[in-house]
Amino acid sequence: MAEQFCQGVVYGGPLLSTNDMLDSAIANFGAAITKGTANGTAAAVQLANVARVGRARANLQRGNKSAAATDAASVPAGFTFSFTHLDDPTNRTRLSNRMWQFTFDRGSISVAPAFRITDNRISYKIPGQHTLVAQDPNAGAFVIQQKYPTYASPVRVASKLEADYIAAEAAGVVADQITLINARRAAGGQTAYAGATDTASVRTELMTQKSLDFYLEGQRFGDWRRNPTSVLNVPVAGATYFKPGFSAIGTQTCYPLPLSETDNNPNIPKG
Repeated sequence: MAEQFCQGVVYGGPLLSTNDMLDSAIANFGAAITKGTANGTAAAVQLANVARVGRARANLQRGNKSAAATDAASVPAGFTFSFTHLDDPTNRTRLSNRMWQFTFDRGSISVAPAFRITDNRISYKIPGQHTLVAQDPNAGAFVIQQKYPTYASPVRVASKLEADYIAAEAAGVVADQITLINARRAAGGQTAYAGATDTASVRTELMTQKSLDFYLEGQRFGDWRRNPTSVLNVPVAGATYFKPGFSAIGTQTCYPLPLSETDNNPNIPKG
């Protein structure tokens, strides 16, 4: 909510700004770290590490770079936590992987042209390699994602890899960023980075590699709001929409709260 929405609510409370929501997230992640660490069981410590990644991410978005780097450094090497999903035909909306459901059942997730590249981290099938039909036949080629190829595919939620990206961005040390960039380019089967080494160019490459590592994991919107000039392939205000008959791209940089939120919360002013 804090990364993507213009405003939000917590536990039915009043409207909060983006920064207020981030502060709430930071406080709640802090409580989870304290309780999970004190509990000491493997499951509790694992959740404390999830919270460390979460607090690092929230601090980075809030602009608290030093705190973000500290949290990121405290995440243990090799850590990954994923949500599991079940292929229950009677309850797929609640229990299955929704990315695959929206790919297979609804035909509404298609890989954007900029991500149709040769890279080990981006897997997809083009028309002719699958028989699925797009929900909107006028939206262009239906290129289906294969990162989550089943209803039971797990979804990564927190990881040391994300913490490494957070630490690299927060510290802003170009040499360290290039080291991470080259490690991730190698993971994707790319050659080493050979571009410009000024701060802005390296940050753009860092965000590009992050967008490949965390494709369909909900990271890119927050990255763009935080680094609007460093995240590539985002339509700019005034550009022509990719389908005819629609207005040009607008200036909105966050999602407004839907009516289901505003209508059902008495603490949100109406009108």
